[in-house]
Amino acid sequence: MRRTLPPENPEILRAVASATWRLGGLMRPARHAVMVAEVRRCFGANLRTAEAIAREAQDSSTQARLELLLAPQIADFRPWIGIEGDLPPGSLLLHPSVAAVPLFHAALARRWPGLVIFRARGLPEGGRGVGPLRDGWINRRAARLRREEEEQLPAIWEQDPAALPAHLARGARVVAAFDDRAFHTYAPTEFLGRTALLSPDPWRLHAPIHLAGIARERDRTCTAHIQPAPDPSMEAGIAWFSAWLRRHPGQYALWLAECRMRAGMDDHPLFSDYETGVRS
Repeated sequence: MRRTLPPENPEILRAVASATWRLGGLMRPARHAVMVAEVRRCFGANLRTAEAIAREAQDSSTQARLELLLAPQIADFRPWIGIEGDLPPGSLLLHPSVAAVPLFHAALARRWPGLVIFRARGLPEGGRGVGPLRDGWINRRAARLRREEEEQLPAIWEQDPAALPAHLARGARVVAAFDDRAFHTYAPTEFLGRTALLSPDPWRLHAPIHLAGIARERDRTCTAHIQPAPDPSMEAGIAWFSAWLRRHPGQYALWLAECRMRAGMDDHPLFSDYETGVRS
């Protein structure tokens, strides 16, 4: 695939993604059904709208995986993703777990060498533990995708939240998903009209906080808007992300489905109102 797709022509990659994303829905119908159900609960969409959002999510996810394959060969990320705003040294950038995150990470790492990316990682195959990715297909798949991304991006990968203050103190730019499942503590928080278990840890790092909203435009390019947090409190930040995601639900629908499907093995599932017995 890397030899076939031209890194200087994103339109060809987007056409390939548009032609192949439907395979994901055919191969994993249970995930599609869960995605539709979670979109309806979080965004209040009717069935037809939720189906359209789920299709957009499948399309976005397929495009994101293909873009990651070409990331090491892309010399100029501007035709692929626009980065609006600045991130000063020693700042923490929080973003949601949307489909375009791999490309977002790649563009940030190229723009700011020495970028620190915090993210949960799967455990060694066959291992068990306290995190959401224990063993079975979820852990193996997540570990494989993470290895691929880590091998291709020129960034410092961090999986210990206790190490983040040291990175910030030396002036590194740190990027993390506010909804990652690898922090130390979690608290019930109002999010998308439901009670979510989100961590206050990133909001307690005593560093300047910036927020990033990532969206896919009508022409299938992506734009990331970075801005200083208007209010550094967790409540204000979650409210800001909720408003952004309501405007761009197709970027978040796949994460909603993934969190729902692994809730039975997650010590701190994203939402506390999950019913039991839904698996894929």
